[in-house]
Amino acid sequence: MTLTAHRQFVWASPLTSANEQPPSAKTAASLTSVLRACADSGAQREDLPVILGLSRKRDTPVLLRFLTWSVGSSRNEAARYEATLRSAERQRPAAVADWWAAARWFTARPHVVVLLMLADVPGSLARRVGVLEWEVAYFRDQAGKERERVRRFAAEVVSLRAQRHGRRACAGAERDA
Repeated sequence: MTLTAHRQFVWASPLTSANEQPPSAKTAASLTSVLRACADSGAQREDLPVILGLSRKRDTPVLLRFLTWSVGSSRNEAARYEATLRSAERQRPAAVADWWAAARWFTARPHVVVLLMLADVPGSLARRVGVLEWEVAYFRDQAGKERERVRRFAAEVVSLRAQRHGRRACAGAERDA
């Protein structure tokens, strides 16, 4: 729930049951009206700013520790994905060259074993090339996602620290007044 000067916005994800099924239209309408009533009731509280301030004061240090850990964890994951990506990129040209060498052998002296090496079956050269192609795309995508998580987590840490320092400065100014 986000409060603005004179308008209240409520966002809720789609309602689903424990087995991921949507509720009936009547149930969804009832739940939505109950949730809206709860949000309206909470927004009417005169002490809401005090409650939210105390909640932020209590939760911010824990959230900062979690986000700091998340930044490190995501950096490690991104590094692991990037290392695996580099490995797959290094192996791919050799695997393709091996497949072409087997193809030349097959055209020079056709044999069923060489044909199996060229076919897309488990353990074949073709399968290895296909797996490496998939790994390159997958690990590049995953590394990018982890780098984006690092960016978001780090931005949140900076934001929370700035808010915390701002609240401290405001509290100091109130005491001085």
